[in-house]
Amino acid sequence: MASRRLMMEYCPQGSLQDLLDRRIARNVPFEEITLWRIFECLVDFCSVLEFGQELTLSNDPNVRPAVENKANDWKLVLHLDIKPDNIVMGNRNRKHTETPVCKLSDFGLASEYEEDLGPQEADARNEELRECGSPGYFSPEQFTPRWNFENWRETEIAGVFGSATNIWGIGAIILVCLDPDPPNHLFPFTPDYLVNQAAAKGATYGPDIQAQRYSDTIKHMILECLYEKPAHRCKLQDMKYTINYAIDKIIDESGPDGDDWADLELPEPGGPVIYPRSILPPTPAAPPAPAPPVLAPPLAPAVPAPAPFPVPAAIPAGAPATVKFVCQWIYPVNHAKVGQQCKLSRRQIPSPRIRCAIHLDPARYP
Repeated sequence: MASRRLMMEYCPQGSLQDLLDRRIARNVPFEEITLWRIFECLVDFCSVLEFGQELTLSNDPNVRPAVENKANDWKLVLHLDIKPDNIVMGNRNRKHTETPVCKLSDFGLASEYEEDLGPQEADARNEELRECGSPGYFSPEQFTPRWNFENWRETEIAGVFGSATNIWGIGAIILVCLDPDPPNHLFPFTPDYLVNQAAAKGATYGPDIQAQRYSDTIKHMILECLYEKPAHRCKLQDMKYTINYAIDKIIDESGPDGDDWADLELPEPGGPVIYPRSILPPTPAAPPAPAPPVLAPPLAPAVPAPAPFPVPAAIPAGAPATVKFVCQWIYPVNHAKVGQQCKLSRRQIPSPRIRCAIHLDPARYP
């Protein structure tokens, strides 16, 4: 009898929740460029859920938004359990040279969203989807008290599932990366300040977000993902463009380096255990100090310790060394910097192309 095996990719860096716990325990906030790179991963896999493949960006940075190429006969997939525990982290690759690549897992509650249903079938489907998810990460279309209204179908919130439901999950995760508590549905608020250079469209979540040290661009995109009404939430195409524009701007101003890789990777087995504050083990009581020992008089004068063996200053042959290089990519005709060399300096990575992290991908930058 033939055996069947399910082959799954190994993601050695654990989950995003593991990473958050380690950083909270050490009180180490993320660099903004790291948050944008995680944001881009979330947008990419939600684009696959909606269109069957990732969005495409133009080589011209002034062309927006990103373009979708929907796969034939593709139906929108609602994941319904997007949370840090279900975001697993792999190693670096050609596109992710500075941060681990984030991938979505646990499709146990995922559902293809059928739009052409009759009223009774749609109501039954929506009632079922309302129960799917994890506490703290339900979307407003699931937890809104408007379900108790007689006209709940007309509230533009209750049961209004769609791509915006996945986008809510994106916003909830990035908000948790800023503040360890997920959005509290008891505390929606309407910002009294401009959100993305315009008046707020309505109630959203994350009232304390303005106190965070990050740019308004990333804070406002989180607020736009967390609008209470699904129709008010931002679109994946606009998010993809804004994220890449923000990453390019940070790299132009400060370089591509964000968090050190050592602060992102999972500790080696057998290394020191780093607990989140909520589960720190109790500190054991200090043992009583021992009585001072009675020392006998020395029989002979002490012999001085030999001088330590001198350590050579030169690096041994074959030892790994850090190499800096300058990106040799030339901006094309349709770019504002036409004919200029990129010249971003960064650490060497295994690649035959002398390119920086931005221009390493030959598909986008031939």
